[in-house]
Amino acid sequence: PYSDVLKKNWGDFSNDPFILANHKPSPPTLTCNPYCQGGTGTFTAVGDSGGYAWTLPAGDSIVSGSGTGTIVVTGDSTGPISVVNTLTGCSSSSASCFITIVPSPTANFTSSSSGAFNNTWAFTDFSASNITSWEWTFGDGDSSNIADPGHQYPAGTYVVTETVTNSDGCKASKTDTIVVPEGIIIPNVFTPNSDGQNDVFSITTSGVKNFSIEIFNRWGQKVFESNSPMISWEGRTSAGV
Repeated sequence: PYSDVLKKNWGDFSNDPFILANHKPSPPTLTCNPYCQGGTGTFTAVGDSGGYAWTLPAGDSIVSGSGTGTIVVTGDSTGPISVVNTLTGCSSSSASCFITIVPSPTANFTSSSSGAFNNTWAFTDFSASNITSWEWTFGDGDSSNIADPGHQYPAGTYVVTETVTNSDGCKASKTDTIVVPEGIIIPNVFTPNSDGQNDVFSITTSGVKNFSIEIFNRWGQKVFESNSPMISWEGRTSAGV
């Protein structure tokens, strides 16, 4: 039979046979933190320096860090994850814990527009009830962090994105495309008699960059002019007549 008596010096090797064995590393320390469904989780093994071999639940996979002490995992399968230290070619005992997947929210919203050219938009959140924060980007550089924002648009096409975060810190997003048309509406009559109906001559525009208007009376006298694409004229001349 073989003996496992420790030999400290070369001179101790007077009798044979002997078996030379590498030191078996200590098992690493592994902590499992839950991660969001559809996302990724980061797991770190702390122990003797060396290579690491990981075992994941079926359906999950390592997206980065394979063979190192810190890996990034993707997949929605719960179950045990384990790791061994492979220092000096010998594997340690395994350390393991349980992967927990936290359900992610579902982002959902509706939108409606108003105005002659759909310039004014209202967005209403219909996401899950456990939402704790909202992030909106309106596609024109502006943003909001309230649940049901409104926004004013110039003419153009915009991609609106809502990102919601639930009480577990998990996020989800939804996008929608809205179109605000170009155009101009010029009325052909108004009645400035202070009866509260059609008292103001207004021109509504969308996407107009250059604008000029001159209004003359029947004798060829100029009574009003403007370069603003959003005018509102009550029928009086510059003298107030």
